[in-house]
Amino acid sequence: MRLSLPKTFHNMPNLPILTNLSGLLPPSPHSVLFCLLLNRLLQNQHADFSPLQGKSLCLHSQDIKLSLFLGSNQKKLIPLGFRNDATLTISANLRDFIQLALRQEDPDTLFFSRRLSMEGDTELGLWFKNLLDTIDPGQLMTFRNH
Repeated sequence: MRLSLPKTFHNMPNLPILTNLSGLLPPSPHSVLFCLLLNRLLQNQHADFSPLQGKSLCLHSQDIKLSLFLGSNQKKLIPLGFRNDATLTISANLRDFIQLALRQEDPDTLFFSRRLSMEGDTELGLWFKNLLDTIDPGQLMTFRNH
C-alpha cells in the first residue's frame, strides 16, 4: 500500500510558520546544559562574546550524531534551537572534542589529520578556540567534583 499526500497539499502556499517551526521550538536540552557549563567556566574570564552575537555556532559530534547550537548576547553564551544555516559548524568525534577540552590534543593536529572539520566562518572558529583556551583544564575537574 502506497501513501500519498492529498492533491490540496501540493498546492498549498509555503507558510513561514511551518517552514520556520524549528526556530520557534525551545533549544535542545543538551545545548542548554552545555551553555550553562561553559558560562560557569567562563564567569571570571571577562570574555568578549560580541563576535558570536547575531551568529550561530554548531558543534557536531559525528559519532553520536549530536549537535549543539550556540549563540551569544553581550554577557554570555546562549543555547539556540536547531538551524540549518549555522555561521560555523565544527565537527569531530566526541572523544576528539573531549581531548580538545582537556588539552590532550591540538586542534591543528586534528584538523590536518581530518578528524576535525570546520565549515563556515573560520574566524569565528579561531575566536571560539581562543575563548576555550581561557579556561583552565583544571577547572573541568573541579567542576566535576561539585
